Amino acid sequence: MSARLDPTDKQLFNDTLKMAQNSYFPLSRAVPLLARLQTMIDVISAHQRLTFTYASSRPSEHAIQTHEAQPETLFFDRFILCCDAP
Repeated sequence: MSARLDPTDKQLFNDTLKMAQNSYFPLSRAVPLLARLQTMIDVISAHQRLTFTYASSRPSEHAIQTHEAQPETLFFDRFILCCDAP
């Protein structure tokens, strides 16, 4: 998509994609999705426990939450974002 842009616009395009938007913050040490899924499949197959760390969705809570669990399955859901235009 950015292949036809000049170098300045291409850099602006890439920087914009990497910005934090709403409650989304880009990961500093991102792992490719398929690699992460394979790791989860391996953990589930071996009946291992994992420690999950995550940030609360509540604006008043800033501390990182931790939770230890043994995952049993992967669940995929589809969300559709709809907006009413003014």
